[in-house]
Amino acid sequence: MLYSYASTDRLKLLHAIVTKFIDGLVDPLLDLAKAQGRDQLVADQRWGDRDTSSNWANNAWPFLKDLQKSLAGDIARRSFGEYRPTDTDQCLRGAEQYSMLWASDVEEERYKGAVKLINYYAGPIDSTLYHPYNRWDDYTFMYHYPEFLAENPARPVFRVRSDIVGETGRLPPETGVYVSADDPHAALQFAWTGIHGCELRPANTLNTLGLAALR
Repeated sequence: MLYSYASTDRLKLLHAIVTKFIDGLVDPLLDLAKAQGRDQLVADQRWGDRDTSSNWANNAWPFLKDLQKSLAGDIARRSFGEYRPTDTDQCLRGAEQYSMLWASDVEEERYKGAVKLINYYAGPIDSTLYHPYNRWDDYTFMYHYPEFLAENPARPVFRVRSDIVGETGRLPPETGVYVSADDPHAALQFAWTGIHGCELRPANTLNTLGLAALR
């Protein structure tokens, strides 16, 4: 799961989804609103153009283009062995601040559905590459496993490289997934080397209640 979520292929898929979202849904919707003259119906003296499509196009749309551009940059950085969480959360939250009263209920629901899909693909990437803390624990692995299994029915076999040893709080000797050497219940984590590398974080493990349940 971690290698898949940290892969360039996953990042390219997310970039393709965002591009299709902008080119296939958002831009045509804005063009339709302009052609139908919707802004004349939602603009008023009190709120000005706050609820218009032109205001959304001038302020929310750039957040979406920034996300598309940042993902392209993330893909390029992978060739240099650099990893980082995506800008999905802040960009979509930025766009969310602007009114979509210029759109119909059906159009807005279609937009929200597309945003949900983007978050679905971006979330595991960001959780895997997030630092200084490791977001993955037994619960999140269990939660994402069914969907991962559906997307990846065939999986490679891995072996533990006991000759590669890292220390908590330090950059790993090699980029990859690390398993705790002294806690069999600790969740695995992905860490990477380089100038912008991610040090090995404290492992998430079972608490007293979790150990009792396991027994």
